[in-house]
Amino acid sequence: MVERKNISLKKDSIILAEGDINRDLFLINKGKVLAFVTRRTEVTPVAYFGVGDFIGELSFFDKNPRSANLVCLEDTDFQVYPYEKSLKQFPKWSLTLAESITKKIRHYDNILKNKGIRRKNEEVLKPLSIETQRHYFKLLQDYKNSQE
Repeated sequence: MVERKNISLKKDSIILAEGDINRDLFLINKGKVLAFVTRRTEVTPVAYFGVGDFIGELSFFDKNPRSANLVCLEDTDFQVYPYEKSLKQFPKWSLTLAESITKKIRHYDNILKNKGIRRKNEEVLKPLSIETQRHYFKLLQDYKNSQE
């Protein structure tokens, strides 16, 4: 059986920051999470996650740093699957498959991050207000300062 632990975080808690080395996998049991990236002080939403969603799977499988920042939009409960202990539960072929898929996702994420994408009639995430961007940017700065 896979060993896991439960954690609870309050609204506005930063879970992970872009560039973090943490490789654990998270399953949301309660709450809502926003993934965002920053360019200088601009905060751009990437995705919203809720109950039943896993987060952190790219770093879990490819061992690269985190690709986005994650903040709790409300009080949120997670199951955390520690990297070292959980990895042993996967058959070798499934790890190879996951690493291959993850490599492709990272590649296309980088293209989108650097060049953007324009599609007609495509629903996209709405930009955050300046006040909300400032709020999340400050939360992220406080998180990074606490990690030093």
